[in-house]
Amino acid sequence: MTPKLAAWDCVPRGGQGRLMTKGAPSMSRKGIPGLKPEWVFLILALMLAIAAAAMVPMGAGLDEPAHMARIEQLADGKILPQPIDRDSVDRAFTEVYRGTDQLYGGFQDRAMVQMTSSNMVSYQTTREPYTFPTWTSDKLVTWGRYGEGRVGFVFSNTSINSPLAYLPQVLVFKLVRSLVSNVWWIMFAMRLTGLLVYVLTGFLCIRYCPTGKWILATVALLPNAVVSNSMVTADVMSTVCCFAFLTVLLTIWLSPGAVSRASWLLLAVSTLCLGLVKVTYLPLTLLILLLPAVRPELRRKRQLLGLASLFALAVLLFLLWYAQIHAINTGAMFSPDARPKDQVLFILTHPLFFARRLVGMVVASDLFQISDFGVLSMRGPLHNSGWILIVLFILAVGQHDPREVRLEAGRRGSYLFPVAFAIEFMMIVVLIGTAVYVQFDPYAQGVITGVQNRYFIPILPLLLMGIKLLGGEDLPAGLANAGTGEAPAVASRRQDLRTALMTITLVVSLIFTLANGSEVIFGSHILGW
Repeated sequence: MTPKLAAWDCVPRGGQGRLMTKGAPSMSRKGIPGLKPEWVFLILALMLAIAAAAMVPMGAGLDEPAHMARIEQLADGKILPQPIDRDSVDRAFTEVYRGTDQLYGGFQDRAMVQMTSSNMVSYQTTREPYTFPTWTSDKLVTWGRYGEGRVGFVFSNTSINSPLAYLPQVLVFKLVRSLVSNVWWIMFAMRLTGLLVYVLTGFLCIRYCPTGKWILATVALLPNAVVSNSMVTADVMSTVCCFAFLTVLLTIWLSPGAVSRASWLLLAVSTLCLGLVKVTYLPLTLLILLLPAVRPELRRKRQLLGLASLFALAVLLFLLWYAQIHAINTGAMFSPDARPKDQVLFILTHPLFFARRLVGMVVASDLFQISDFGVLSMRGPLHNSGWILIVLFILAVGQHDPREVRLEAGRRGSYLFPVAFAIEFMMIVVLIGTAVYVQFDPYAQGVITGVQNRYFIPILPLLLMGIKLLGGEDLPAGLANAGTGEAPAVASRRQDLRTALMTITLVVSLIFTLANGSEVIFGSHILGW
């Protein structure tokens, strides 16, 4: 007779996620060697990310000249946004629109600004292929000596980003510019720094997340996710902070026994970081207030006070930084018609009008990144491989790693968290649309423009995790089928088959992305299309 397992009889124990059971022999298994989701992610992400970082022209990434300028500014010790006079701006590298709003930027290295700005214009406005590798192309600026002069440059849009958004790149920038003078190599080091932070953090989150490992791996391996985070961008810290927060939140919820000090520390760090990355992700911190509802031992006065204080401190950090940047009209660098204060009043007085605009934005957006290849899509058209990603999402939601905790129907929080995840997802989508409309769109415009699909990547796991949790079990592979008459060996083979299928599909997605990149950058498809 198969012994009945209690609610927490099957849980991951130890760093390797070994399954331990009470009253029954262990039927846990390691699965197919080498096909653990974190290792699949690490290998495939590094292949695509390094290729993108090396071959996409320096400066061609989305807003990359502005991000690079902000990193240099922070490395120079200028933490707060710096106002810049219109007459001080070098018009050869940036367009200055009429208007009375104060612009923000700084005096940045001439060679770096020239390379990034020139290459951005070349990449976005021409369709002529570059030679392989791109640093040998005569159509691009690929060399310049750092430190031989500065020019006035406007980057109001990135000047509002806190130092945390670029912390790894700033530290490496200060070191690299003292060692090499070629701006191409300096910027390549910035790209490598960002992608390594993204890949290594993603690896750890997938490894230690108690459920949905393949969901995290799939989202982190989306072409738009890997390509975008291979550029110089503030998205890296936003994405890894969101992934880390979700991982530790699920760990505290699903782990048996007392919450470890490491979990408390990681929860504190990730929560506070959400207060200083992009403002639209701050609402994620609300989820920590749900922990006492699913962990009775967290209802003691000390734990309740700690969670409330942590949430309040994250909000306080946001407010302190917001107090420094709230008066900045970031849209003034793109259009003289950007009027944030008037736009807010318009939204408040025309709520139904704006609600319809939000619905239109959601319908028009590619929330699941099905056809978006990041900066590669700017030089399309691309061969759409969206069907591959649809297959991946379907497989990922139903895929279980042998090390995962399974959530049985009716368990405390089995409905609360999925519903909360869905609400948070839509809340942040609305905030993203509102922020873009207020900051960048002309007053009372009838459509929300400028929302980029990459903004939704950090919160996409919320939606998919919610779907998985609603239909999960708390039994490991093999034991979950004990009552169905299916032999554990058969269940294990089915598990291996699904794992192999997931991996093969991810590899196919990688090949499609590399092929599309080869075509739009070099004019030739590695698949011979």
